[in-house]
Amino acid sequence: MIFNDINNPNIKTGQIKLPPFPNNAVIKRIDVSRGEDFWILTDENKLYHWSTILKQMTFMRRNVTDFSIGSDGTAVYINQNNEIYIRNLYIYSWDKIDDDDHTHRTISLCDHRTIFTTNGYADFNKGVYHEEFNTYNWESVDDIRYYYHVYCAYHDHSLWIKDRYNLVYKYINKNKHTPLAEIPFDYIKVLSENYAIGIDYFFRLWKYTEGTWVLIRNNVKCATINYNGDLFFLDKNNNYIIYNIKNSNF
Repeated sequence: MIFNDINNPNIKTGQIKLPPFPNNAVIKRIDVSRGEDFWILTDENKLYHWSTILKQMTFMRRNVTDFSIGSDGTAVYINQNNEIYIRNLYIYSWDKIDDDDHTHRTISLCDHRTIFTTNGYADFNKGVYHEEFNTYNWESVDDIRYYYHVYCAYHDHSLWIKDRYNLVYKYINKNKHTPLAEIPFDYIKVLSENYAIGIDYFFRLWKYTEGTWVLIRNNVKCATINYNGDLFFLDKNNNYIIYNIKNSNF
């Protein structure tokens, strides 16, 4: 794999200033779908929604251990009991969608139709929406190999995975995985099989395009990209300013 360093102070960045959180909670993850409305998970495992247009922060759920936002804006989360909830037609209402036969530890959402999870045994599970009955059918994809996390790409629904060493692969099938990186990543967000971002364990933010990893910035705590490929991130020592770089600028 090729890793290039393009740290560039001349790259134009915008800023989105957030209000302080109750009890001085610290942001540990952000995610976004198509625009600039953010979902934010704090170190208290509380999930918030920030509307950039309204400049308003709304508390959504507590006891959230993982969450995901789909390409169509669908929001799902896992709670401390390994149950999955999805946001329904009403802003503050969420429906439980797991079948109690599978446990869930991490989650990634393509859109409302397809959800991927892993459990405490590192098994790979899949949930598919059944429109007629308004339910999700859950099945085991692979319970032999180790899957720490499965990520679904917004544009082409390709699947990326992390193994027990936090190395990243493209999932072809349960017998074939294509290596995509030679360093471990703490977090990745995928747009397509040729476009993703990742944060390694040294808080370095990378961008992956066409087989090449490019270093974007150091000292990054969390980051995400929206459907258009625009980048959003928080510096490690900052809790209230989300920086953004348009896709055409980096």
